Amino acid sequence: MNIEDQFSAYKAATLPLITTPGADEISRTVYRRQRRRLAMTGAFATVAVGALGVQILAAPSGTIGLAPPTASPSPSSSLSPSPSPSPTRSPSPSPTPAVTRSFPSKVDLVATGPAQAILKPANGRYEGVMTATFHNNGAGLYAFGVVRVTLPAGASFDFQGVGMDEWGMDACGIQTDQVWECIARPSVIPARGGQATVKFHIVVPIAPQPEVMTLEGGRIQPVAFAVNGERKEAPDAAPADNVHKFTLVLNPS
Repeated sequence: MNIEDQFSAYKAATLPLITTPGADEISRTVYRRQRRRLAMTGAFATVAVGALGVQILAAPSGTIGLAPPTASPSPSSSLSPSPSPSPTRSPSPSPTPAVTRSFPSKVDLVATGPAQAILKPANGRYEGVMTATFHNNGAGLYAFGVVRVTLPAGASFDFQGVGMDEWGMDACGIQTDQVWECIARPSVIPARGGQATVKFHIVVPIAPQPEVMTLEGGRIQPVAFAVNGERKEAPDAAPADNVHKFTLVLNPS
């Protein structure tokens, strides 16, 4: 049996069991549903009217229970403009007072320079330069001056390879063993901060060695004389700084 035959047999068996309600039954059903709707609507209305009556009784007389809106104050009436701060002038800096250097009334010669003079092998010996600067930090005057130089043992000046112009001096003469006196340019260092720089060309006439050697005992001292032609030294305000000591360092290369 196919599907159509099965459906026809099912329809013939179940159709007599289905009964269609008559017109009276439909009318009664519609009437009952309308009465239930009206009853529910009346109940809701009664509840709403009761709540409104409670609100009206709770409100004061002459009102319906709604408070009038309160007007908010205008921002322009409550805020007053703050006064602008008056500009403040920063105090002008006080001028820096000029620094006035004071000088002692006497001559004040000072010798400065490096603590070591480096000599290197050249021409089968050691050669090098020792530079020194002399200052006159006093207000005193003197007639003429010399530079007294004590060389370490074994060292001497090189007068042949370099002229005196490059030395910054006019002449040098030996006084005693290893002690020389030279005349610098200028021979009189100006007072109140004047200065003069000289270059001593030094040689040590020994063959270069493979190790570094040092020769100590070098001294340089400017000397001021009060009167021309007399070896009377002028008083110095601070004699301790008149002498500059140095060491010769013989480098192998």
